[in-house]
Amino acid sequence: MSGPFQNEKFSSEVAFKKFFEEPKHKEYFPDVDGAVFYTAIRCGLLHQAQTKGSWLILASGKQWDDAPSQKSVNRNCFSQALKACFDAFLEELERAAWVDDPWKNAGKKIWWLAQTS
Repeated sequence: MSGPFQNEKFSSEVAFKKFFEEPKHKEYFPDVDGAVFYTAIRCGLLHQAQTKGSWLILASGKQWDDAPSQKSVNRNCFSQALKACFDAFLEELERAAWVDDPWKNAGKKIWWLAQTS
């Protein structure tokens, strides 16, 4: 397999970390720490229906604020950045040939989703 997961054991945590470290994603999520997002936001919401480590999800403020006094994610800014990032990915797929890595990786994910559905 080529790409960001080459020579690494795959896990959800690694996926989130790598996603937010990618230079093309830093444009949309400049301050987001993938490991913190995975643990405090994603896992907290998914498993306990609440964030962990005093993190808040707000409707105002900075997209990602890890200040010691109040750690927060602005849900509006974050969701807008996520949509813009996804739209850029769709544009990348439109430009890519079927045999290029973006389509190979998308095909693997689509296959996996079909298998687990």
